[in-house]
Amino acid sequence: MRKITKSVLAVLILASTEGSAQERTMNDGAQATLRTWPQSGQWVVMLGRNDQHQLYCSLVTGHRDLQRDEFYVWGMRHLIKSWSAVIADHNSAAVAGDNVATIIDGTHIGTYPISKRINKQNLEGIRADLPDSDSKKILRLMALGDSLKFSTDGSTYSVKLDGIAHALAYMSACDAEAQTLSETNP
Repeated sequence: MRKITKSVLAVLILASTEGSAQERTMNDGAQATLRTWPQSGQWVVMLGRNDQHQLYCSLVTGHRDLQRDEFYVWGMRHLIKSWSAVIADHNSAAVAGDNVATIIDGTHIGTYPISKRINKQNLEGIRADLPDSDSKKILRLMALGDSLKFSTDGSTYSVKLDGIAHALAYMSACDAEAQTLSETNP
């Protein structure tokens, strides 16, 4: 089992640093992280645009250890009306297998087939789409629970749910912004 530290993606920390003297703006329609909300516990919420120009929100946590060459990020993604469990890991063996299991407070909630694999920026990424009823149950239990685990054949990612209440509120704000922007620019 891997231990999650308070380190969240260095990129996200840098992106939230105020007073930056430089800026790079993505061209209209490009894949990008458009906005991040303040870190809450070990969680970060991001508004992004995918390669099909759709807006999505991600609720993620992660770990980076340069000495051990570890880097991974995992959590939930909301695109339009569908939720997914997502994991991106520098170690491709960690995301091996065909399924992602979700466990909250030691209780197995469900096992979901991997629906997409991507390899970008030296990270092996997987996505497991969740049935609507299960995604709602997982989000409710995350708000009430103490710990969350995602498990693949290669690894188990685990985190305490400290700070999740604020992160879920940020996720609701992100969803509202994505919906409004989608209506403005279909």
